[in-house]
Amino acid sequence: MRSMISACLASVLALPSIIHAQSSNSYDYYCVGRCTNKERGSPTPGTVLMGGSTDVDEAFAWMNELAGGGDFVIVRASGSDGYNDYVYEMGGVDSVTTLVLKNEQAARNSFVLDTVANASAVWFAGGNQWTYIREWEGSPLQDVLRQQSERVPMGGTSAGCAIMGEFIYDASRGSVLSSEALADPYDRNMTFSKSFVDVPALRDLITDTHFQERDRMGRMVGFMARHLQDGLTSATGVVRSGGFNERNAMLIDRSGHGRVVGRGDTIMCSTGQIPEQFVVQEGTPLTFAPVNCERLTAGDTFEFDTFEGTGRKYSFEIVDGRVRGNPY
Repeated sequence: MRSMISACLASVLALPSIIHAQSSNSYDYYCVGRCTNKERGSPTPGTVLMGGSTDVDEAFAWMNELAGGGDFVIVRASGSDGYNDYVYEMGGVDSVTTLVLKNEQAARNSFVLDTVANASAVWFAGGNQWTYIREWEGSPLQDVLRQQSERVPMGGTSAGCAIMGEFIYDASRGSVLSSEALADPYDRNMTFSKSFVDVPALRDLITDTHFQERDRMGRMVGFMARHLQDGLTSATGVVRSGGFNERNAMLIDRSGHGRVVGRGDTIMCSTGQIPEQFVVQEGTPLTFAPVNCERLTAGDTFEFDTFEGTGRKYSFEIVDGRVRGNPY
């Protein structure tokens, strides 16, 4: 009998803690694991840029490893706790928490700030990047996130990836299609923000997601053209962009060494000067030629300091709003 009791007790203790949840007018909180016994862990900084749709298991396993046994926190503006069990069951973390921030007040709430400040990994879910920028920029939460970007692994998918680079397509007036950006690089929906989380490895970079699936190369080149034309670059004068396909991610360690995982491609493009052919005017189709890019697949590596990797380098042209050559 004693052995049966011991076996039952052992099986109960092996189970994760009861799921914790609470709600307020400004946030919803969900947690699985050792939620009441927070463990700071020994995190190592790193960055994940993910292209959206189905999540890439290898990317989360990598973040869990970098979290060093601490608490993994997902931050989002809508949805629920869909990530919690998925991330927790990979192992290596003390707990997984989702914070759904409903409004601007959440970005100033002490419980939210403490939870994010004590995290050993931070993940931004998809959604609408303008909601994140509008409600979190200039808040205490942004200050905490910037501090955490230097201390813990941090990443995002879709809209969560869009806010990671130094330059951000913020979609404050709505999304722009490639056809619209090529027809007029000053389309009213071409709006930008800068340096939300300020990750050192991502200086000069603007990201886009769901890339080839939604044919977004035209608008990404439009983003680069606008930053060159309007002098929105950093002091280096370099414009860099990264297009991430669905089920695809780039893992970037603290030294700026990147590695591509998942399915599909990552496409990195850059220019350090005005191209040979360059017309960026309001109401005029875009000309940007050549556009120099590198296509990387799973297993390829990329150095962010030199902005070169082991992928296939290629170029194409955009002349009078029309793409010449294969942009992918």
